[in-house]
Amino acid sequence: MTKIVQDTQAECSLVTTLKSWLINYERLEDIHVSDVMYPRLAILKRRHGILLSDREVFFYTCGRAHHDVVEALVNKNEVKHDVELEYEGIVGSIDVLSSTDEPVEIKTTRVWYPYTEDNIPPGYTRQLGCYVAIANPGKTSGTGKLMIFYICPKDKKNKKEHPFIAVYNVEYDNLDIIRKEMVDTKGRILASMDNGNVLDFEECEGCKEYKKDNCAYKKWCYGES
Repeated sequence: MTKIVQDTQAECSLVTTLKSWLINYERLEDIHVSDVMYPRLAILKRRHGILLSDREVFFYTCGRAHHDVVEALVNKNEVKHDVELEYEGIVGSIDVLSSTDEPVEIKTTRVWYPYTEDNIPPGYTRQLGCYVAIANPGKTSGTGKLMIFYICPKDKKNKKEHPFIAVYNVEYDNLDIIRKEMVDTKGRILASMDNGNVLDFEECEGCKEYKKDNCAYKKWCYGES
């Protein structure tokens, strides 16, 4: 007779290990592109430490795993992986940098209905734009490549589709403006780090739609537990 018993102690141990790995992955000693994109979160992480719910742990772990697989698909003989570049004290952690210094940003998403060119989340192209600006100092224009890996898409009839990757070429003609905005936001973050009001900064993208309920920092933004 076969007996199967769920090992909740092992499950808790796995969650603890994953949480520690994700927390150690965060680097708070520098200001990163993700910080200037999400200044509220940048300040709250440094004030209160890295806070993750069990739900977030598994979402981030799945996203990280898929991300690494997609990154491995890019020919390592022709590009550089996990490149860190800096501009005015702002670190850009670029997934892939081509031989022509074109950044490639990889995103994984669990949205059901794939984006069109007209409704790609602004944060995706903003982040890529920051990397293009950092990788092309002194230039006002440049290009980057955006890869979006759809983990569990559906078609218009709500029928499940197989996972797939969409690739977009993105052109920017305002790199000087992007660099200025990054530096300005960095200055505001540093000035507000100790006791500034995080509500002076805009909400994180997607917060009202879906991130708010899962965010461990929401009580400092909305006064909720």
